[in-house]
Amino acid sequence: TLPAARRTEAAMANQQIGKGVWHDPVTTGYIGLDLTADIPPQAPRTVEGIALFPKQEYHCSLVAVRKYVDPAEEQSVADAVKDYLREHDLHFAGLGDERYLCRKEDRVTLVAPVRIDGIDEFFAFIKALVPEYVPPFLHVTLLKSETTEHGISINSMQDLHRYCQKLTP
Repeated sequence: TLPAARRTEAAMANQQIGKGVWHDPVTTGYIGLDLTADIPPQAPRTVEGIALFPKQEYHCSLVAVRKYVDPAEEQSVADAVKDYLREHDLHFAGLGDERYLCRKEDRVTLVAPVRIDGIDEFFAFIKALVPEYVPPFLHVTLLKSETTEHGISINSMQDLHRYCQKLTP
């Protein structure tokens, strides 16, 4: 995990590239949709004996840019997305009913699927820009263990099946 000063620096380095959309050029290279104002307050919860706590911010990762392009090309992808978002909006349309408990190393999270209006067109745009791109499992991390700083990078359906188990209601 990053020390507190580095986390603050990283959060301040996020670049707004569209309405509610940011690029993190410092720590993750992700492009994400800020959902902090859209997600209702979450109560701490214990699942399978693990204490989980609310995050201070909520987002949905849209593109793990560094997974697909060389770091030298990352900013050009972010700039292209910024241009795209000048004419297209992405809007939070709600949470799915499912909840997943995800584990990777010593990190544990509780995530929920997210619906976003305009996402299919956005995915097509990214796919045209980066042919190797595979759309992620759209989700938001609602709760996290104390040992978890940023979540556990559920960037695909394969990651969902590898790290997560669906909880029964």
